[in-house]
Amino acid sequence: FGDRWVAGSEGWGRITSDSKNLRKGALVAIGTPGLGTLRSSLWIPESSILLLPEELLGTAGPAGCSLIQLGGTALRMLSDFSHLQPGDVVVQNAGNSAVGLMASQIAASKGFSMASMVRRGSKSQEEYDELVEYLLTTGKNTLVVAEEDLNDKESLRRFQFQLQQISASSDLPKLALNAVGGASAKTLIRSLDNGGTLVTYGGMSAQPVVVGTPQLIFKDIRAVGYWHSRWMIQQSQEKKQEMVNILSKAVLEKSIVCPPVKVFPLQSVEEALHWQSSQGSIRQKLVWDCQEI
Repeated sequence: FGDRWVAGSEGWGRITSDSKNLRKGALVAIGTPGLGTLRSSLWIPESSILLLPEELLGTAGPAGCSLIQLGGTALRMLSDFSHLQPGDVVVQNAGNSAVGLMASQIAASKGFSMASMVRRGSKSQEEYDELVEYLLTTGKNTLVVAEEDLNDKESLRRFQFQLQQISASSDLPKLALNAVGGASAKTLIRSLDNGGTLVTYGGMSAQPVVVGTPQLIFKDIRAVGYWHSRWMIQQSQEKKQEMVNILSKAVLEKSIVCPPVKVFPLQSVEEALHWQSSQGSIRQKLVWDCQEI
């Protein structure tokens, strides 16, 4: 691969020449993390390639290039850490993040209810209402709450009651997805049922995840981490292709939509980064077009 390190672990492209099992023009994604996708072309073995249905490009557009990373993270966390049944509730923070948006939709497709915590921050009431409506409709959340409204015992009790109301069994969630850490993760932990699991896949607050001793002993709370790149490295090509097929089918059947994106040519780095830092309440992912000009 040469001496130069190239950034990027996700994206899609097309096969440029026939091989034993792949035909020129096939739509594919890279199945091995860290190979560097911010380039116009790349030679990689067939074992590092995952096939995508051609229809995916027409249905998802450029947003589909993040399906394996974002959708894969969400799918694995919802599938691998708790034995959930239709009617169960899942709770998450960063519900307006790209993974959060995918998680809420995948949860709905499986018959789960998703409760998402989001930051109101400096948003106006109009901007916050727009975000909540987006997460309830496009995101298919059952409940959306502002983290700032969960800052005392009484508000937390109300939140727990709301979670029980949207559960078919009236139980608290068995699974919580954490991308923030700190006080936000603490709220998630307090919202879990006995024997519940907190899955941490990000740390946007740069604060540690702290699980209280009583929660470990008396509630049997389990705290684990998830890193999608590690999963992609450890799994067989067949297992990864199976995940890709599940996600692609969900997009084609309109069960989920990929988070919105804005495309910039790779040469427009300064313009793209300026745009990224000045987005509104519903954020878009930045996607690079790496075709040669």
